Amino acid sequence: FVLLEPIHFQLNETIYKPRELGGEMYFVTAGQVFLKGAPLPPHPMDEHYRSTIYRPHELTKVRSAERGGAEPYFGELSLFHEVCRDRTETATAAAIVETLCLTRAKLNETLDFCPAFYHRLYDF
Repeated sequence: FVLLEPIHFQLNETIYKPRELGGEMYFVTAGQVFLKGAPLPPHPMDEHYRSTIYRPHELTKVRSAERGGAEPYFGELSLFHEVCRDRTETATAAAIVETLCLTRAKLNETLDFCPAFYHRLYDF
């Protein structure tokens, strides 16, 4: 059973943009990804959105495997549509990037053989 799929991106390639329907989480294994938050939320802000998803003070972030492994992942919010269906930032490859991708479909398959993993990621 393969949970993660390798996906590569070229320099300056847009991985996703705000308001696109999400469904993948990426783990950076090589390279850097530049994340820039949307200046406006993709849908009306309710209290849940304001407190858990929309962070205007974190508009620019870099995810990199080379930076000591500090949070070398991105896109995690959209794995669960009840948390956030739409992307809230632009992800762009700042170099040639190698990732391992976890899709919502693959994550849902874990409910059958390892529900604790699914729930732990959800709580994350």
